[in-house]
Amino acid sequence: MKKIFFLTWGILLAFYLVAEEPPLWYANKNVMYPETVFISAIGSGRSAVAAKEDALTQLALYFNAHISVNTSTDYSISQRNTVVNSHRQVSGGTVVVSESDLPAVQFSEAFYNENRHNWAVCAYISKEQATEICKVNLQNGISEVQSLLSVAESLGIFGRFSAVAKAVDQAESLLRDGEMLCIVNPESRNSMEQVFDLIETSRRQFDTIKQQMTFRVDVINDPTGTFTTIFQELLSSNGFIVSSQNARYTVVADIYASESENPVGVFVRPGITISISENAGTGKVLSSYSKQYPKYGHISLEGAYAKAYAEIEKDLRLHFMELFY
Repeated sequence: MKKIFFLTWGILLAFYLVAEEPPLWYANKNVMYPETVFISAIGSGRSAVAAKEDALTQLALYFNAHISVNTSTDYSISQRNTVVNSHRQVSGGTVVVSESDLPAVQFSEAFYNENRHNWAVCAYISKEQATEICKVNLQNGISEVQSLLSVAESLGIFGRFSAVAKAVDQAESLLRDGEMLCIVNPESRNSMEQVFDLIETSRRQFDTIKQQMTFRVDVINDPTGTFTTIFQELLSSNGFIVSSQNARYTVVADIYASESENPVGVFVRPGITISISENAGTGKVLSSYSKQYPKYGHISLEGAYAKAYAEIEKDLRLHFMELFY
């Protein structure tokens, strides 16, 4: 009887030990996912889902830290100030925040640690697989930017501005793919030079086009000149030339409002229409914008108009440049 008892106990103990044996990646991550082949990180949490999220966070921290290091290195090796400035402005926002931001990320099966009462998951990326993905993404992106710049050459100045502006945005977004590629494959650093050159080229074209886009402003129903000044500020702050003489384009805005009253107070419902037209030839309208705003009330008509005009100004500062794209 004792033999049966000890035999049963031994079987149960052996089963328990086998069942609780941690996976290789948990006991020695670098053996299963060697650093020469993989980028990996272990996450933990009170649930398998939480552990997966933590592993992803650890990988993101790794990439973000290396992006910061690469950025600093690029500053020191680049002699072209315009390119360095481009990189500085964009790289500040180049961060990894989700699974979709990481190339070819995979996850192990979740493991529950009885002693620690938590779950663990390993997130890992094959450097070879990630390199191929990043190279394809980068080359496709470069081709798209080059295509936009090529198409822009056949357009008028206003249309060219929109196309080149899009090219600038897309070229700057390629920094993320380039930085990712440099992390998974440091030998691909020459790809960043391609991105820098593309940013420099597209920005140079963008600035050249801006200098050819001169504007005059004509605002209807603007007795104090407040909105005329606002439009001029918006144009100037975005790099355009504002001139009342020999301007290539005219921004025409009409500000209007309806008034109403009830026992509570007085109300103003404003609206605005804006158009950008060529001054030469037929005066073709190139872009337009209109909006009817809600009612704004106050105890006095002057106060209601002040609230209404403040809302129009806020809207203009947020959306005026959409007329150009």
